[in-house]
Amino acid sequence: MTKREAQFEYERELLQRASAWADHTTLARLTPEATREIGVQHGIDFATALLYDRINRSSRHAQFIAELEAQPPPHNTKRVTIALVPGAFYKEHHGTGADGRVVGAAMRSLGFGVESIPLASLGSLEENGRIIHDWLAARTARDETIVLISVSKGGADVKWALSKPGTYTVFERDAGWINISGILEGSTLTGWLFGGSWHSRWTQFLLRAQRYDLEVAQEMGRRKGSLLDFPLQLPDWMRVVHVVGFPMEHHLSGGLARKGYERSRHLGPNDSGGIVLADVCQWSGELYPVWGSDHYLRPRSCDLNDIVAKALSFCLTPAEQTVTS
Repeated sequence: MTKREAQFEYERELLQRASAWADHTTLARLTPEATREIGVQHGIDFATALLYDRINRSSRHAQFIAELEAQPPPHNTKRVTIALVPGAFYKEHHGTGADGRVVGAAMRSLGFGVESIPLASLGSLEENGRIIHDWLAARTARDETIVLISVSKGGADVKWALSKPGTYTVFERDAGWINISGILEGSTLTGWLFGGSWHSRWTQFLLRAQRYDLEVAQEMGRRKGSLLDFPLQLPDWMRVVHVVGFPMEHHLSGGLARKGYERSRHLGPNDSGGIVLADVCQWSGELYPVWGSDHYLRPRSCDLNDIVAKALSFCLTPAEQTVTS
């Protein structure tokens, strides 16, 4: 048996065991604290598999997941613009996927107009939220429908923008939001960054040397009373799909992913980029968990472009998907 075959068999058996497990039969019982404790007692891989199984079989998410997987991709439409909301360091590190460039190219191939909202690369929630508001406000008079596609920290910036005064006017043309690996509750990695280890202090030094504002990193913390410690607030008309990776340890795509995973594992199952996976069950909107992928949905065991295209179909009405000459 090859290593890959052994890993596949391990996953299959683990998912079967999670499905048959008699405890925590409903998703509501899998709080972040309960899921973390299951990870301590039975291993973090099992806790990840259990959470993934309960999401897929839950009364809240199962029907949507099945419907999304059956969605045909949309085609050239009347007046739809895809607005990319990039993640942190998207200007400096194109290879991470934080800029959304690959997804944007796939949407252009389907005939959509695609633009990127020019966020600060590591801007504060207030600064980037204001940029999102201003960008949308400048387009309210246009005859177009907008769908936001955010990546990583871009999701936190959208959450912050949605909580500000004037949201119902500014977002009136925004039919939907596809949130890819959004750090909506704050990042688990912020606790590590300010934890006092020699490695974290060295990382702080490197960030300061590159003139990054560490106050932005502090405000992104996942903790009680942080700036992101409030429920996601959505306009009634906005359709939202959260796409989140559910990796086991052997799925992690590289050194940075493995470091992020280890630095967050004391909080339970995580996506290697700062999301505690049990947190996502409380988000308003629809949830699509992706088995075997970490933050930025890597490795490409899934077709992210296909998932986003189907989510886009969900966000648009049939009239908005009408092909025009």
